[in-house]
Amino acid sequence: MFGINPKTSRQKIADELKEFHPSSVVLIKLGTTTNEQIAEVEFDNLENAQDADKEMNLKEIDGSVIHAFVDRNILEYQRQAPQIIHSHSSSPSLGQQLSLVIMNLSNNTQEQNIRDLLGRIQASSISILQDKNSFEGLRMAIVEFDNPESALQALKLIDKSFMRGNILHAELFQADTEIEKYNQDQSDNIRPNIHETNKLRISNLPQNITSEQLKNVFKEFGEVECDVVQDKRARTGPNIGFATFTTPTQAAKARNALNGRNIFGEDREMRIFFARTQEDENAKLHISQLPPNITPQKLRQLFEKYGVKDIQIPNQRNINRPGQQYPTFQQGQFAFIVLKDEKEIENAIREMNNMNLEGWRINVEKQMSQEEIVLKREQNGQQQENINQIDNLQNKYNKARQKADYKRQQANQQRQYIQTKGVDVQIYEAGKNACEVFAAGFPTTQTDASLLQMFSSFGAVKASMAKDKITQRTKEFGFVTFLRQDQAINAVNSLNGSMNSGKKMKVTLSRDNKIQDKLQYIGKLLNEERQKIAEAERAEAEATSAEKELKDARLKIGVQGPSID
Repeated sequence: MFGINPKTSRQKIADELKEFHPSSVVLIKLGTTTNEQIAEVEFDNLENAQDADKEMNLKEIDGSVIHAFVDRNILEYQRQAPQIIHSHSSSPSLGQQLSLVIMNLSNNTQEQNIRDLLGRIQASSISILQDKNSFEGLRMAIVEFDNPESALQALKLIDKSFMRGNILHAELFQADTEIEKYNQDQSDNIRPNIHETNKLRISNLPQNITSEQLKNVFKEFGEVECDVVQDKRARTGPNIGFATFTTPTQAAKARNALNGRNIFGEDREMRIFFARTQEDENAKLHISQLPPNITPQKLRQLFEKYGVKDIQIPNQRNINRPGQQYPTFQQGQFAFIVLKDEKEIENAIREMNNMNLEGWRINVEKQMSQEEIVLKREQNGQQQENINQIDNLQNKYNKARQKADYKRQQANQQRQYIQTKGVDVQIYEAGKNACEVFAAGFPTTQTDASLLQMFSSFGAVKASMAKDKITQRTKEFGFVTFLRQDQAINAVNSLNGSMNSGKKMKVTLSRDNKIQDKLQYIGKLLNEERQKIAEAERAEAEATSAEKELKDARLKIGVQGPSID
């Protein structure tokens, strides 16, 4: 898990994961450039690891969103090479056949590249696989050797070596034809209170398997009823099945004969367990933070007065990983206790929880049933889906509101700019009715304002004296604009030939009346304004729709949020 808040403690991570029974939790700080932490969590079986991954990924702890994933190498090994397991010994015996897994290979790596890297070290076989969990399209290789000495030499040579721009990582694995059976036995050993019952749980079934097909396989061992259901916890879509026999002996024979076999294809080996009884599920305790050296005998003595029916202490797993030098911590042990009477559960929790045992403050709680775990997981999943839905709708509304405000601001700015062109807008909107008058016989001191004032009584709205383009000095003539032709004609008839400052004025209708041509830019401004107003109205409608969608979702889900009114 990565993205962990620097304030989050190892104990808090362990508490968050306790329902999945981790065998080891190690918290690691990421150097000096960041305060972020990562956690490496180990489980006794892949099923618990996948369940924990689904529960913890994107979960918020201490204000930080956690990203979790199952070690992609472990998943790849199990899918593509089921007969390979992690070596439990750093010094393998001479009788063991070892494989070397090389990771972080470039996507164009070939078998010959690996042989060149090995040099004189002989490999019996090399398989190049696509690392499907790599975003960069990297590859991985599984290299098998005829003797352990060659494998160890190859490990020392390749691990942390450099090839084609990548730093390689290598790990030793032990090959064994009985691995599937070994893994199954180990899984059964760590499952608390697994007795031989008449009911079997079958996992890793293909999606298309029916109850009738499953029954055809198991019926040779006795009278049996079978059911197949979708395993909601599995991301790759396998189903799980249940086979109920008349006697535990029939179930045991079926399990011994079929466990680990690929009956239905798709390279899926059936994994068969004895199903737990409901009575034991209801009377089960989970005890964590026990001393590492705790024994079943000692634990039975502590809880004997509550009526102990069964005790299971899973074996802690120690895996040596070449090249990794993580700090080690002494881990507390955990155990399961099944009581004879469910009524004693509360008494045991009340009296034993937080008890100091050899310096370890133990935690005692009722173990949730599988149904309770599934229900909690589904509730958490639905809650996360609801939160994601609200977040998405909130982001959608925020963007829509921001866009609407921006478009409205653009429209307002365009309107304000056009308002500064007020007279030109009036003339443009007057169209062909607008008329221009040529007036001459003025002193060079005549201004635009005084010219407009002279003609304003006739309805003039705009006046301008002509200026020399080079010197910008005022000439002796100018132009006056009216919104109606009759106003212009009336001005001509009244002022033409009149005296102004000792000069006779000449006032006539302009022969080149191209007022509208001069004001085409006004038309463009008005068109832009209409477009921006329309865009603002559409954006506002989208924001209103997004707001309603968000409010309806909050009301339906029952999630409170900040006011959006």
